[in-house]
Formats: sequence, C-alpha cells, structure tokens
Amino acid sequence: MNGTPWQDYGLISYIAQRLNDHSNLGKTKLQKLVYLMKELEAVPVSYGFRFYNYGPYSDELTNDLDLVSSLGGVKVKYDESSYGYEITLGDNADKLIAKADDFITRHRQSIDGIIAGFGNKQAKELELIATIIYVSNRNNGENSALNEQGIIDSVARLKPKFKHSQIKTVLQDLCAEGRLHQMH
Repeated sequence: MNGTPWQDYGLISYIAQRLNDHSNLGKTKLQKLVYLMKELEAVPVSYGFRFYNYGPYSDELTNDLDLVSSLGGVKVKYDESSYGYEITLGDNADKLIAKADDFITRHRQSIDGIIAGFGNKQAKELELIATIIYVSNRNNGENSALNEQGIIDSVARLKPKFKHSQIKTVLQDLCAEGRLHQMH
C-alpha cells in the first residue's frame, strides 16, 4: 500500500465533493471512477480490483466507503426510485480531505482529469468503459495482446447486455482520446 489509509478515505470524500452539485454519485460509479484513476492515471490508491457483476470491483473500496460514511466524510443513502445508492458529502468531509491534502494535491491533475472526463457519465456507461479497460489491461502483458475484435468479443462475453457496436464505439473513443493504445 502506498501512503496511509487516510489518503484513500480523503479521496472518497473529495470525489463526493467534486460531484456534489452536478452529478449523481452512487456505489457503482464510485468504484469505476477510482478504478479509472488507478488504471488510466496511475493514482496510487491501495485498492485491488477484480471482475464482478458490474465490471472491476474492489471489496476494500466498499469497506472504506462504509468507514468514511461512519466518520461523516460522506452520506450513503438508498434511493428506492433507482434501486441504488446515492453518495453525498458528509458533515466531516473537509476534515477527511484535509488529512489527505498532500496526496490529493500531488495527484490533483490526474484525479480531476478523471472526474472531468468521466464524472458526468452514468454508472452503466462507466461499467462498459471500465470493463473495456480491464480486458485490455489484463491482456497487455501476454505475448499476444488482443486486437480490437478480440477486446470487443471478450467484453461481449463478459457483458452480453452490451451490443458489439456499442463496445466498438466506446473502445474506439477511448483510443481516440489516448486512454488506450491503438488496436491492430
């Protein structure tokens, strides 16, 4: 683990603060934003991610969200209308963010870049984006990295609710934005 757990706790509150006014933040969206910070910007969070129902998922991040909520860094409320959770700023958010100030300052450009680039997206969109990155990164170290069609096929097997055309469009957008290396 890099640094202290307070860095991760402060980051959770910081994300809630940044998205407080203009974007719904739920548990799935938080998971995907932190994953993207780690994978695309190398923000040194302590979370390990595995593949789960809605794409890359960290048990530790879920546990830390509960802890940050109990510390008053965020409020987590079940929203019956959307069958999901809403994360908002807690009364002690500023205190947790202050404890992580050095970390947030050092990585602000990367953190804010992910929030700016992906914070306005819905959880379902982030699920697809994170799954594409997960598949792409997991195959990068192998001798034969997947080409575009290989990534599309792998993502479609993991996420059959997304059409091949949707996957291809998002994959090509990520490549065009420089978020992923160009495919063969």
